[in-house]
Amino acid sequence: MGLKSPIPLQELKFNVPVPYKLHVDRDLLGLTKQKLALARYPEEQTDFAESNWAQGAKVSRVKELADFWRDEYRWEDEEERLNAVFNHFIVKVDVPGYGSLVLHYVHHRSTNTNAMPLLFSHGWPGSFVEAARIVHPLTQPESASDPSFHFVAPSIPGFGFSPAPTKSGVGPEVVARAYKILMADVLHYPRFVTQGGDFGSFITRSIAIQFPQLVRGQHLNMFPVPPPTFTSAPLAYLRWCFAAVTYSDFERRALAVRENFEKDQSGYLEQQKTRPQTLGFALGDSPVGLLAWFVEKFHDWGEVYEEFSDTDIITLVMMHWIQGATPGLRFYREAFGSSKREAEKTFETYLSVPTGVSMYTKEQLHPAPLTNIRMAKNSAVVVRVANGNQPSLSQENIAIPSPEANQVLVKVSHVAQNPTDVQAFDSNAFGDGAVLGCDFVGEVVELGSQVTRFAKGDIVAGLIWGASVGQYAIQLASMYRINVVTTCSPKHFELARSLGAKHVFDYKDQDIIQKIQASEPGILHVFDTIGNPTSSTIASRVFKSGAGHLCTVRPGKANTENVAPGTNVTDVLVWTAFLKDHSYGDFKWPASKDDHELASELFEKLPAWLDDRTLRPNQPQSRKGLNSVPEGFQEHRDGKVSAFKIVYEI
Repeated sequence: MGLKSPIPLQELKFNVPVPYKLHVDRDLLGLTKQKLALARYPEEQTDFAESNWAQGAKVSRVKELADFWRDEYRWEDEEERLNAVFNHFIVKVDVPGYGSLVLHYVHHRSTNTNAMPLLFSHGWPGSFVEAARIVHPLTQPESASDPSFHFVAPSIPGFGFSPAPTKSGVGPEVVARAYKILMADVLHYPRFVTQGGDFGSFITRSIAIQFPQLVRGQHLNMFPVPPPTFTSAPLAYLRWCFAAVTYSDFERRALAVRENFEKDQSGYLEQQKTRPQTLGFALGDSPVGLLAWFVEKFHDWGEVYEEFSDTDIITLVMMHWIQGATPGLRFYREAFGSSKREAEKTFETYLSVPTGVSMYTKEQLHPAPLTNIRMAKNSAVVVRVANGNQPSLSQENIAIPSPEANQVLVKVSHVAQNPTDVQAFDSNAFGDGAVLGCDFVGEVVELGSQVTRFAKGDIVAGLIWGASVGQYAIQLASMYRINVVTTCSPKHFELARSLGAKHVFDYKDQDIIQKIQASEPGILHVFDTIGNPTSSTIASRVFKSGAGHLCTVRPGKANTENVAPGTNVTDVLVWTAFLKDHSYGDFKWPASKDDHELASELFEKLPAWLDDRTLRPNQPQSRKGLNSVPEGFQEHRDGKVSAFKIVYEI
């Protein structure tokens, strides 16, 4: 009793949409009216005014709506209206990591050939019905200057006319994958924009996290960023503590709404995310119970409650009554269950996808203060070491720093992986809480008080360290007419010669020392750009006289214990150029004015050298998002990163 499919669900073919007309079993409509007629109501206490909803839904309002539902409301008329307003379809999709699901969705193509596909994701206690008043102006705007959209609004499985899942596991992540299949594989939209509110915001975020290459932009009308902490954002935390004087009027009102929600209005959330099925026995059997459960939310959360007609309210309730309410309640357990935290994680993950947020007065989970939005979008790969265990990588939100007088703040768009990142992580050189990453490209968003060379909006590259250090060393040495002898894999011989190496040898050649000495008998300087347990030892043997200078890139002259006698060993660490003391594990280096001046001279010349190809950068290989960092680190450990640089788009 309830949903009616145009064909048996088992006969649906994957990714083949079937046109659909809404139809509810008439026996269910008759039973509903019988239950409404038999309903019992509580007695209102006399010391609560008619406008005081502090105990929950008002008896008079619920009874008024229940009487309307029983005596005047006609689902048949609403069914006809919704079939006229929307183009309905159902489709079966095979969701990776779950299996098959059947989705109901509405789809309207704009006549504008330049229209943008828009995925509209509803929440709870919502449904696709929310879009009834906007689908036409979005697809056929009156003004040619207004944007137009191809509009797609699916129903979450178990909501409205999407059949309820028959097994557990359908939370925001699985629904996001199902919606991706719908947009990209069923409707063939290569890229699209998204809108999400309530549960839709978590689904929308999850789509952008899992498939950032598909999402052109996202708009949310719920942005539940957690309050700042002293460790994550000390300045924002202090501002939060003194909100009475530091927040704007809007931020103070938003904070009050959120605090009231957490103290007085979130009981439903705790029930639905822990024991939804128990609650479902009541709400799925009593239309008055479900009506009261929803009416309280519409009253407290609706920006303009008076805009909800009685018919609107009953139709919204019907979208959950049809399938007995329980499937929608279960979605809370899937999203917020303590062992999953699927919903929360979507707002703990950095997204480079352009994001817009609309903030309405009665939205319960405002990101107050507004700086919390900014905080939520600053994500980094952080090293975590728990109770003496091996270090692990964690993607976390961190506070956005304020630039000092001679610094700029850069919003990073790309960051490159370097051997030093992997080595520092594997050796736990910086301890718990360290933020990894050196080379970057991004946009200047804030200036220190003494900065004059840069302006907001400038695109800058920070060349702090270099993967494939040897490639740059060859080129720089050749520029100063130094004869370069190098070793590498035979497949890179031509590359090394093209960069300026005079002699190139296979580093695995058993006779490599004799061949190097024969090619350049008087070698006095070696730059070990590898620094592994054997590279410095082997390289030091090229000094015929038994004395020479070897410089290693390994901090603290690591792995040089067995170099040839008489070898003078030094190390190089680029961070000494930044006029700050630096430590790496147990090793410490003071700031060096000489290194700073040399680096400044180098960075002044770099743009011209790169423009005229005097200096050629290494080839990048792009990865999507910081989620790819563990995989990139493993590629380095496996020796698969050679003659290219891994760059993460964030």
